[in-house]
Amino acid sequence: MSNKQAEHDRLVALLNAANFAYFNGKESHVSEPVRDQLKQQLIALEAANPELISPKSPTQRVGAPLGGRLPKVPHLTRKWSLSDAFDIDELREWTTRMERETGRKIELSIEPKIDGINATLHYENGVLTRAVTRGNGQIGEDITHAIRTISGLPLTLSEPVTAELTGEVYIRKDDFATLKGEQFANPRNLAAGSVRLLDPKIISKRHLRMRVYHLGQHNMATPPATQTALYDWLQAMQIPSLAPVWVGANAEEAINFCAGFASQRDQFPFEIDGLVLKVHDLETREQIGFTAKVARGAIAWKFPPTEAVTRLKAVMWQVGRTGVLTPVAELVPVLVDGSRVSRAILHNRVDMKNKDLRLGDHVVLVKAGDVIPAIEKPLKELRDGTEKQIEIPQDCPNCTAVLAEDEMRLRCENINCSAQLQARVHWEGVGYGWTGSKNGRITIAKWAC
Repeated sequence: MSNKQAEHDRLVALLNAANFAYFNGKESHVSEPVRDQLKQQLIALEAANPELISPKSPTQRVGAPLGGRLPKVPHLTRKWSLSDAFDIDELREWTTRMERETGRKIELSIEPKIDGINATLHYENGVLTRAVTRGNGQIGEDITHAIRTISGLPLTLSEPVTAELTGEVYIRKDDFATLKGEQFANPRNLAAGSVRLLDPKIISKRHLRMRVYHLGQHNMATPPATQTALYDWLQAMQIPSLAPVWVGANAEEAINFCAGFASQRDQFPFEIDGLVLKVHDLETREQIGFTAKVARGAIAWKFPPTEAVTRLKAVMWQVGRTGVLTPVAELVPVLVDGSRVSRAILHNRVDMKNKDLRLGDHVVLVKAGDVIPAIEKPLKELRDGTEKQIEIPQDCPNCTAVLAEDEMRLRCENINCSAQLQARVHWEGVGYGWTGSKNGRITIAKWAC
């Protein structure tokens, strides 16, 4: 087996397990941002080596394998995934393609991407008859009993319409906070697990909610013409939707809106992980069509991740002002929360041992707020046998003095160690308003208030 094939197989196995957990409300040690990045790695690997593509690859399916307890139901119309854009260039490439294919400037609707579970409602003659998960895009699971517990969703419409409506089932952030005892990592996992419970009395205590955003098969003589018109009709039917939707008159307006939106994500009562851009005119969107997996007339703009996957290249040992050695991880540069990161602080040798870190590992890097990024864990599933143990120094990497050690730390006890002296000068200079230059000279500077 070639190295590329082995790498592909490891990524496929890890992603399939993560996808099953994500779509079926199970606990997973891989977060959604990490799952997204691993998926992009797999896509790039298959693009460069198309002979590796197999039916088992998650790039070849919509959704994830179905669970085993609920009845399986075929969808009336195929359910599609969305392509993801992670930077402005990818977003601009998509909008340019839409304008090239339609031959004109196009309006784009933009709405929040709820981090919930996709579900489709079947109304027959105005009566809710069935609710189905997305499943693998062609067959889903019957969750009608769970959806009927959503108090804000009408069981009967004011018009005898027959329609297939798709949206997102979710749990509000404040409701999730009151359900801490449920032991779910986040609201999305709790929602996905709740719809698969069999007892409606228990499900009703989870306070499920739903927002509808797509019209599928229907019998309307005059269907809505735009995304805005669809939301107007949903509101008239008292079906909860994502209205109001923001509409950009052209691609550049939409791109500018997305670029400045990330800071507003906390304004919503539910978790969102990005924005969805859609060709506003529904007929045009339908004409643009689909690939084997995704709807081409829409795209998900993902917020910058606070977690990332990268490779651990080396560990350097930094000598502080008291002589304590701090391990510093040297990483393959990666974007985390909008910043390019190539280093991360490791707490101490015990922390490295407990995490079983090795040189060459794929590692999960986490950044919370303005905190220095930290390595959370290695992805052991992606090891190929070339990883190496991290060597613990016996001598000071600066002055070569023999190191003293306790249970947690290594320490250089040479008080004349130049690394310690330089660190002390820098620390004291910060405290008293001094600055130290690279050549060791000290200059007095005013304290900035």
